[in-house]
Amino acid sequence: MARSSVRCRCGSRKKAHRCCAPIHAGRPAPSPEALMRSRYAAYALGLVDHIIATTDPSGPQWEADTDAWAERIRSFSTATRFVGLSIDASPVPQDGVGYVTFTASLQQHGEDASFTERSRFTAHPARGWRYHSGERLPIPADSRLSPPGAP
Repeated sequence: MARSSVRCRCGSRKKAHRCCAPIHAGRPAPSPEALMRSRYAAYALGLVDHIIATTDPSGPQWEADTDAWAERIRSFSTATRFVGLSIDASPVPQDGVGYVTFTASLQQHGEDASFTERSRFTAHPARGWRYHSGERLPIPADSRLSPPGAP
């Protein structure tokens, strides 16, 4: 299959080369939602460096020991089946801060590991948006995605 025909893993239904691939290659994300989608796709694809590079160093998720952090991300990505992503809310950012509420449908070891989160993103001059932190929320009943082939 030609690379240009591959759908993006973020669930946008766009071709990867017109969606998250340029952000994975280093282009700044134009919005918090675009960064959120690129990070979901990066986890699904095992692009550990993208996750670390797009995390705000002032946020609680940042880890100084990037080697150990990278290994934890790699292990999570390998042990997880990324079923789908649903964007529940993505209001216009204000004063360099943006929020995205999303539901990530995941499976780990055959069990549902889905979650909903309201993520905070911060704008950084010359580097674009960065993930700062997130708050877990109850999963909306209509947001959970079914695995492909499920009834």
